[in-house]
Amino acid sequence: MCYFITFGIDREIPNKIINDFKIKNISVERIFDNKPARVFSSKYKYVYTVTTGMCSCDFFKKTSSEKKFNVYISFLKTLFQILIDKGYLISFYFHMYSGMYGEEDLPILPVTKMKAHDFISNLQNLEEDVVYVTNKYI
Repeated sequence: MCYFITFGIDREIPNKIINDFKIKNISVERIFDNKPARVFSSKYKYVYTVTTGMCSCDFFKKTSSEKKFNVYISFLKTLFQILIDKGYLISFYFHMYSGMYGEEDLPILPVTKMKAHDFISNLQNLEEDVVYVTNKYI
């Protein structure tokens, strides 16, 4: 059982950004046709996971040590701040999987729209199984 963070954006992430985070042991990997990819509207057609290699558990207080959590949540905030600064439209979702990632049926609560600043500052307090949307039109 592990958490996975999945996010959809409106265009592809440049390899430079992906490689900059890979150096920090953060894997930003594009996914294609599976159930997590279908969580987002068609506006967010580029879907990625962000993990520390195998899962996203280190990004959450309840599944990580305090030291790891503080490091990794900072990296996650930086990643999303870079994307927001570059004008990406972002949709964000995370879930604790009991089965295989990509195959499990996902519970979806209503979409919650947030301003970019609020999304970044509240990242560590967001709720599981909610689709969060932040974009320049809010």
